[in-house]
Amino acid sequence: MVTQEMENATNAEKRKSPEESSDLVDAETKNEELASKKQRVVARTCVHEVAVPNGFVPSKDESIHGTLSDPVFNGEMAKTYPFVLDPFQQISVSCLERKESVLVSAHTSAGKTAVAEYAIAMAFRDKQRVIYTSPLKALSNQKYRELSHEFSDVGLMTGDVTLSPNASCLVMTTRS
Repeated sequence: MVTQEMENATNAEKRKSPEESSDLVDAETKNEELASKKQRVVARTCVHEVAVPNGFVPSKDESIHGTLSDPVFNGEMAKTYPFVLDPFQQISVSCLERKESVLVSAHTSAGKTAVAEYAIAMAFRDKQRVIYTSPLKALSNQKYRELSHEFSDVGLMTGDVTLSPNASCLVMTTRS
């Protein structure tokens, strides 16, 4: 699970300098490493948590890919961006590449869509289907147009419009 916790931070934490923040990160990381069931890697406001069962011993592959220690993915990317990904985006992409579940919670225009688009690119690469949901028809129509420019097989399903319902990527409205 990946979460950006900016809204939950206290005002005092928001005002800390990068040096003070890194001290907090180091202390928090050390405390979490002592916990046997959960380990946490923090990069500024990004939290990467992995639930670990009692007695779990990581295999060689899990150690190489960094599930427990280094969440950054170094393999071939399904999609590249014309900008450097933020830490929460990098960790989200890494988790997706390791087939882990991802939850991104961040403020408006923080970059959540880049993570969703990466998951869509992975689905196309791996020849799987994917559904992108939106609460409003207008948003679904907008996202359909955007995704259609980037990907070849995109469909749209809203209350009154259905285009390419068997497409590899379906943009759907959750309500009308």
